[in-house]
Amino acid sequence: MTNIPHYLGGYNIIKLKPISFGALQGKTSHTCSSCINFSIFDSWTQSWVKQNLGKTQQAELNINDEKIKEIQKWTEAKFDNLANLFPTLEDAKEFKNLFLENIPDLGIYSINFSEIDANF
Repeated sequence: MTNIPHYLGGYNIIKLKPISFGALQGKTSHTCSSCINFSIFDSWTQSWVKQNLGKTQQAELNINDEKIKEIQKWTEAKFDNLANLFPTLEDAKEFKNLFLENIPDLGIYSINFSEIDANF
C-alpha cells in the first residue's frame, strides 16, 4: 500500500447524533458529515450569510438569539474569509470554551484531504 500525503483543511466542532437511516440506524459515527451529525461551526455563525440556526439546534446548544449575535460578532472579528472550518485547533478550542462549554457529545475533528483530492 502506498503512503499518500494528506493536507489539513481545518477543524470543526461536531455534535454526534444517532444515525437515522440504514443498517447502522441508532449508532453514532465519528464523522464531520452534516448528513449524519450536527456540524456546529456553520454559516449561521456569520451574520451576513442570513442562514438561521433552527430552534431545535438552538436548544441542543443552549443558545438564544442574543448568544448567536455574540457568536457572529466573535466569528466576524476573528476571521476575514471563512469556509465554515476553524483554521487552527486553538481557534476551535477557544470557540468551544467560549460558547459551548457545558454541551455534551461535542468533539473537535480535523478535516484532511489526500494529495489526490487536494489537486483535482
